[in-house]
Amino acid sequence: MRIEPSGSRVVRLPGLLLLVLAASPGLAGTCGPPPPLVLIAPSIVGAGSPNRVASIALFSGAAYDWSISNGTITGGLGTSQITFTAGTAGTPLNLQVSVTLDGCPYGGGFAIVTVAPAGEAVQFYTTTPCRLVDTRGADGPLGGPALEASGGTDRSFALTGTCSVPPEATSLSVNVSVVSGTGGGKLSIYPGDGALSGTSTISFAAGQTRANNAVIQLATDGSGTIRVNNTAPAPVHFLLDVNGYFAQ
Repeated sequence: MRIEPSGSRVVRLPGLLLLVLAASPGLAGTCGPPPPLVLIAPSIVGAGSPNRVASIALFSGAAYDWSISNGTITGGLGTSQITFTAGTAGTPLNLQVSVTLDGCPYGGGFAIVTVAPAGEAVQFYTTTPCRLVDTRGADGPLGGPALEASGGTDRSFALTGTCSVPPEATSLSVNVSVVSGTGGGKLSIYPGDGALSGTSTISFAAGQTRANNAVIQLATDGSGTIRVNNTAPAPVHFLLDVNGYFAQ
C-alpha cells in the first residue's frame, strides 16, 4: 500500500486493485442538505442610524460571509452576528449571509430592511433596571453633591455609556426620585443641550421622599446629557433609575 499525494490510498490485493478516496467535504456527495436558517434583523431603521444588529444561527467552526447594500458593516465580519450603520432614507437596505461548515455550503439568509428618514424609526429597548444617578453617594459625575437650591446652577449628568444605555439612545424610560429636601419645590429634567421648558418632572413637599415615572429626552448633540433644575429653596437629593431607552 502507498499513500497518494491527494490523500487517497491505493490498496493492492492479489487480482484486485482498490482505490479508496479520502473523506473530504469538498467531494461530491459528502455535503448533506443545509439546515433552514433565519437571518434576524430589524424591519426598519433610521437613516444613518449606527450599531444596528443582524444575526444568524451560530455553528462552531463555521465561516460567515456577509454583504450589505445601502449601509456599512461596522463589526463582526466572519462571525454569526454583525453590527451595521444604515444608509440613506428611501432605499432599502439589503443584508445577506452565506454559511460554510467543514467546506460545505450550510445555508444562509437574506433580509430587506426599510430605511426611514432620521428620527422616524425610533424603537424602545428594555434594560435591566439600573441606578444611573444617586446624589447621596460620594461626589462624582453621577453621584454627589445634592442638587443646588433654586437660583443655583442646573446640574448636568452624562447618562450614555452607563447601565447599558448606548451612545445612540435618544431618550430614556426612568424612575425619578427626590429624597428628604428641607423645602418643597419641583424638579425639571431637560436635554443637556436644550432650554428649560418649565414643565415639571416631579414635585415634592418639604421633608418628603417621592418617585415618579418619566420619559426624558437626552441631548441631541451626541453627549447623552440631561440637566436638572430645582425650584426648592434648599438642596435636594436626586435619584434616577433607568429601565429602557429609545433609539433609531
